[in-house]
Amino acid sequence: MTNLTFNYIGYIRRLDMRAYTSSVTIRSCITQGLSSCQLTYIQSDEFDQLYQLNPFAPTYASYLSTQDHILKRYYEIMLEQDTLWSLADPILELEFFAVPHILSINRFQQVVGRLKSLEEVRFAKSMKFDYPLESNEVVIGEMFRCVQEHLQLSKGRLKSVICLEGYEAVDKDYTTRIQLEMLRLLPPLRSPSGVPPESWEDIIDSNQSILQRCRALRRIDVHSSRKGMSKWAVQEKIDLERNVEQGALVLQDTARPEHQISGLVPLERINRRYDLNTDDIDDLDDIAFSQSLGYLTVDVPTQGYLNLLSAPKPLHLGRGWPARLERLDILSLCGWSALTFDPATLSSTSGLMSLPIQIRSWHYGNEEVESFIPPVEELNQSYSIHTEPAAMGTDAALGTIRPRWTWDWQPPFLTSLKLAFEVAYLFEFKMLHGRPSLTGLSLDIFPLTPADHTRIVSESGLLVPTTSNSIGTSSTSPSSSSSSKQLMPERLCLPNLVQITLNGAWVIDDKTMPIFLAETFPNVKQVQLNRLTTTTLESLFKLFRPMPQRYDESVSLAITRLSPLHDMARLGIDKVHDNYFRQSSIGEDFFIHFIALLKGEASGDDDEDDDEDSGDAYLGVNLELYDLLYDGNHYRILKR
Repeated sequence: MTNLTFNYIGYIRRLDMRAYTSSVTIRSCITQGLSSCQLTYIQSDEFDQLYQLNPFAPTYASYLSTQDHILKRYYEIMLEQDTLWSLADPILELEFFAVPHILSINRFQQVVGRLKSLEEVRFAKSMKFDYPLESNEVVIGEMFRCVQEHLQLSKGRLKSVICLEGYEAVDKDYTTRIQLEMLRLLPPLRSPSGVPPESWEDIIDSNQSILQRCRALRRIDVHSSRKGMSKWAVQEKIDLERNVEQGALVLQDTARPEHQISGLVPLERINRRYDLNTDDIDDLDDIAFSQSLGYLTVDVPTQGYLNLLSAPKPLHLGRGWPARLERLDILSLCGWSALTFDPATLSSTSGLMSLPIQIRSWHYGNEEVESFIPPVEELNQSYSIHTEPAAMGTDAALGTIRPRWTWDWQPPFLTSLKLAFEVAYLFEFKMLHGRPSLTGLSLDIFPLTPADHTRIVSESGLLVPTTSNSIGTSSTSPSSSSSSKQLMPERLCLPNLVQITLNGAWVIDDKTMPIFLAETFPNVKQVQLNRLTTTTLESLFKLFRPMPQRYDESVSLAITRLSPLHDMARLGIDKVHDNYFRQSSIGEDFFIHFIALLKGEASGDDDEDDDEDSGDAYLGVNLELYDLLYDGNHYRILKR
């Protein structure tokens, strides 16, 4: 311990004291933690007079029901306010300050002259006190005077004032009017870098090109929309590129447009949110910030009902854009955006590190289905994949032709690849060539009808692509297999991949399994297998038994939801130790987790737990099964 003290509080620059940030909530217990002295003070005439000066709103007072509860809750709020203002009092260099309640404006008036570094202030509202709002015009006037005083004392410092925060849902028109009046007091921003959503409506309702004048703009949060609001950016880019090509830029010409002097707006982040009833939602095509844009979010609400009278409005993202996404590091596609994605875009994503493509999980009975895959014939037809000459007939021409996944893009920094539904079903392992950084691979092809969607992993599918076995050809083609043997191509190898997950009817036979697991992924540490076929599991266990020292100690193998479960002898499940049982119940589903003992090669060591099994080696595999029946002598595994 030392006698030296350090003023940590003095270094606080942003102080948010709004009520919802504190630990005291509307349902805080109003009868706990109060001493006898506090209770005596609450019940005194002095405190009652204090309450009458600024009572709760009638709606909030009725919620508390009794006068005793009203006074206790009022005391808690006043105590909280005093504590927070005591904390704020010694801080002189605040840049952001949120006044916890507008009715404490007199306290803000006392310190406003000291807050010379203040750049942003927020005045919060509390429905505990203020309703209707028009009855507090005097307080609103005091708020304006505080801001005017600060503007006079620290000219040009204050940049943002948010009024009546928390009251928008009650009277939006009134709060908007007060907010606009306050903004008119502020000096114009010299180089604004962001446009928050609360000021967006004022911008789009204006006929002036306010956004075009914000030449340092880096972020926009849009909760409203107006058709063509970004066309100015498109035109600027066209003009600038044309002038550069023609060599027509004259640096001394001060009458040139702003974008020809300072360049294009360096916008980096765009957050867009649309309503279901928005008619003009094609303005994303007008965004022309590809030279700087690094983050784009489009939020369209999910419609919870089916409307047969109106067709859904399509949202087109960049029709006709040249894809230049060298700096994109994460691309997450889910649902319809994944189904309509053009895979040719990936050829420009040289910096891509993570690519999850999936659909939202849904429930069918007691099963959670994470993938939907159309019937194979329809799927191939939609991608113009014709495996048989008959498929080239009239019926094939009726399908919707979509861009085909050729799997020939090679982002060198890709570390995580997670594919589901039809994209995973069409996946070719040859695509993994040229992915030295890949550490995690997940492929989910488990649909509603598993028997209709089976993927066979062959030796030819695990070869480095060459001219004879180019990506996009069928791995089961006899000619491709023959040509591969003649050229003796190199096998795929991903030494950095440590985690692999396969879900669904992946079929890997005895001949291919050693190549798949031991050679293609030699350093894998975690193997997650879900709903695999018995053939694949049998091949896997045969691979594990000759080398238990390598896999049993260094590889975490998890197998869940075996199907079918009746042929345990074929899989080599010898017995179950009841010491490993752990049961869990989720809704109507009942699962048993246990360690199944897979018989391995003979070992010279005795089994201390069970002498009759001496000389046997067992591999521990974590299984998740549906039902387990114990008849008093043996455990019997039943298929649900």
